[in-house]
Amino acid sequence: MDAPGITLSVLIVSWNVRDLLGQCLESLGAQAVVARGECEVFVIDNASADGSVELVREQFPNVQVITNPINAGFGAANNQAFRQAKGRYILLLNPDTLVHAGALDNLLAIMESQPRTAVLGCRVLNADGTYQLHSSGCQPTLLNVACHFLFPGRAFPPMLRPPSLYARDEPAAGPVGWVSGACMLLRREALGTTIFDERFFLYCEDVDLCARMKAEGWAVAYTPLAEVVHYDGQSFANADPETWLLKVRNLRTLFFLKHGRISRLVFDLVVAAGFASRVIALSASLATSPSDNTKIRLARTRAYFREAILALRSGGAA
Repeated sequence: MDAPGITLSVLIVSWNVRDLLGQCLESLGAQAVVARGECEVFVIDNASADGSVELVREQFPNVQVITNPINAGFGAANNQAFRQAKGRYILLLNPDTLVHAGALDNLLAIMESQPRTAVLGCRVLNADGTYQLHSSGCQPTLLNVACHFLFPGRAFPPMLRPPSLYARDEPAAGPVGWVSGACMLLRREALGTTIFDERFFLYCEDVDLCARMKAEGWAVAYTPLAEVVHYDGQSFANADPETWLLKVRNLRTLFFLKHGRISRLVFDLVVAAGFASRVIALSASLATSPSDNTKIRLARTRAYFREAILALRSGGAA
């Protein structure tokens, strides 16, 4: 429920990124909406073992901390804080981000000017200042999934390509299919009682949320007028292989929810063929130019391929 004076609630789900979390919170402290006292900040800690909770409590006493005894996942942890949040708008922010000056006020101003926009994404940058690919895109279809995993889209001129699942270039300001949960401003009015479907432990929950908002008649939009730096992957740099496999598993689940069982079988075939071709290419590259990076990529790709084969053997079961 909204509270007088609270315009924005910032929700940060964190897991073992103590130093980056501290930098993120410092960048929030420089935002005008925070200085005006119109913002509340939550850190939801998913059982970190690196002193993250102690850091927040000692150095950022105004931040509200929620501690979980286990890693509850990104979606569930955000839902936890949402039940306590009081702001008219909700900002989801990764702990491995830095918020540029003026970003939050720019996002809020745009949302105020677009009353039918439920989800607003911003310009997500890599550490070197370049635009971070895969931070926005279009909702999944058989055609754009095939182009993503099998690469035939690169052989066609842009006018003949389907709308890309993951944006190849920075989008223009305006409507988009989905934006990254690394920095996502939400309109409370559109959300109801929860933010995410908790079937998505991690990955694809942002794509699913955007699809749901669009299906309910709300808009999903992108603006380049607010920027954050995202040190992509730092939160899960040391995660176990099962966590990385969620990237494929959750895209498969999302595809089933949107398109049904038969389309999911085609999805499984496409994904298996795509990862098979990657295994062959990486194996050839490793044989001619051995490197640790190629070894890591090959091991991960083989795991993805095995996952796709298991999905096919299951006969399309959920």
